[in-house]
Amino acid sequence: MTPKTAAALAEIEKAVAAGQRLIDPAIFSHIYGRAATAAAFRMARARGIIEVAYKSCAGTPVYQPAGIEAAMRESRSATLH
Repeated sequence: MTPKTAAALAEIEKAVAAGQRLIDPAIFSHIYGRAATAAAFRMARARGIIEVAYKSCAGTPVYQPAGIEAAMRESRSATLH
């Protein structure tokens, strides 16, 4: 892992820990470069840290912390009972 990839991955982890709702790779790409950003986001997805929230109109994925959709479904179903 390159130092830029490690730094981008650490920043993704910090964003998730801080409660960031959406994480856009384009912002990371400007700071760490496309290759390091792509590798860091692949690693974060593989580790279960993030998941795809939606794809932008340009077709690029925007991420969210893993498990948010399941937690929201569970919360909604709990309020219905």
